[in-house]
Amino acid sequence: MKAFKLLPAAVLVAFAVNGPFLSAQDYPFRNPDLPIDERVVDLISRMTLEEKVSQMQFVAPPVERLGIPAYNWWNECLHGVSRSQDNK
Repeated sequence: MKAFKLLPAAVLVAFAVNGPFLSAQDYPFRNPDLPIDERVVDLISRMTLEEKVSQMQFVAPPVERLGIPAYNWWNECLHGVSRSQDNK
């Protein structure tokens, strides 16, 4: 009976040890063999609200836990790619 009461705790510990420690390369959104829609849904589902908001800026910080580097695209709808550094 006592062992049965410990089962939920053992399951939680096993998940805590193994579940959240996927390497960034193991995430489905990193798999180029999956359809892009599936990869996008996977990535967005793993991001916190704060991480999603931070990625909406032209200077976006890294999301280190997901292996997403910082970037600075400085591009927007109003100006398009005309002001991009690649179009000199």
